[in-house]
Amino acid sequence: METIQELLTLYPQWGEDRIREQIDKIAHSFFNRGVINNGTESYELLEFEFYIDHPKFQDKVTYDRNWKEPGELLYHYSGIDICFASDTNIMGGILIRSVHKIGAPCNEGIICGPLKLKDVLLNSASQKLVFTLDSQNNQKNIKFDKTNRINVPYEKENKGYLRFVRKDYHGVIIIDNKKSLDRLKVNYKI
Repeated sequence: METIQELLTLYPQWGEDRIREQIDKIAHSFFNRGVINNGTESYELLEFEFYIDHPKFQDKVTYDRNWKEPGELLYHYSGIDICFASDTNIMGGILIRSVHKIGAPCNEGIICGPLKLKDVLLNSASQKLVFTLDSQNNQKNIKFDKTNRINVPYEKENKGYLRFVRKDYHGVIIIDNKKSLDRLKVNYKI
């Protein structure tokens, strides 16, 4: 079973195919074992997007993050990222889009949208927000879908399917994200 550090370290010699393999491995681990804890509640991941700037996988919409440790959380204008190991040549993160409060019924305890999620998690935190991989949950086999990222201009930057959504929550997340985006009058496309 790989650690956060092993999963979130990309190497300069890797090509695009090897990076995509790693993205799939990370998605599987995060859906099956990923937990966010704010000191009060624990949450499982339902939806996230990858942003990676690597010499062989350049993504112009990746937030700059210098010398972050793998698994460290970065709070920024658009939400919260789980960071890759970063240096001057390789950086990136995984934008957390939706979570579900562990222990709540499946149709309750869902927080959708990266800004709403950031507000709720940080405002209700009794301690520093932490992301871990739970070694007790390695028996799950969560199914997920891959789609295009939301609100990324694909005419200029098409990196393909870098958004991951749990199949068992896909409909709920799409509906809630669409309502939130419609209120902001943003053109919503998947």
